[in-house]
Amino acid sequence: MCVGGEAVGVRTAGKGALWAALAWLLVAGLYLGLKLRFDPEHPVQKLLLDRHPLGLVRLGYVGLQLVVLGLASLGWWDVLAGRWPVRMLALLGQHSLSVFICSIFLDYLFKQAIQTWQVGFPQNLFFPAVEVLLVYLSARALNRCRSA
Repeated sequence: MCVGGEAVGVRTAGKGALWAALAWLLVAGLYLGLKLRFDPEHPVQKLLLDRHPLGLVRLGYVGLQLVVLGLASLGWWDVLAGRWPVRMLALLGQHSLSVFICSIFLDYLFKQAIQTWQVGFPQNLFFPAVEVLLVYLSARALNRCRSA
C-alpha cells in the first residue's frame, strides 16, 4: 500500500533528472569546446579529456549521462517497467557474466570473420546485429534452464 511516498519519489526523480540534464548539457558544452581545441600533447588537456586514463571532463560527461538516464527511468518507471526493452535488459542483467563471456567470444569470432572475408561497410553491420540476437537468445536459454 502506498501512502504517497512513491509519488513524491517520482516527482523528486523528475526534478533531479532535470537538474542532472542541465548539468550534463553544461559539461557536454565544456567537453565539446575543449575537444574542438584539443592538443594531444598538452598535459592539462590530456588529463581533462583523454580516454586513457579517463579524463575528468570525460568522466563527468559520461557520469552525468548515466545519472540523467537513471533519474529519467525512475521518473517514468510506471510506464517503462512492463515494456519489452526493460524486460530484455533485465534478462541480460540476470545472466550478466554468461552474457559477457558470450559477447567477448562472439566479438573475437566476428572480428576474425570480418577480416578473413574482407567484409566492408555496410555489410559489416550484420555481425553486431547477429551478436546482439545471439547474446539475447543465450540469456533466454539460460533463463529457461534455470526455471526448469
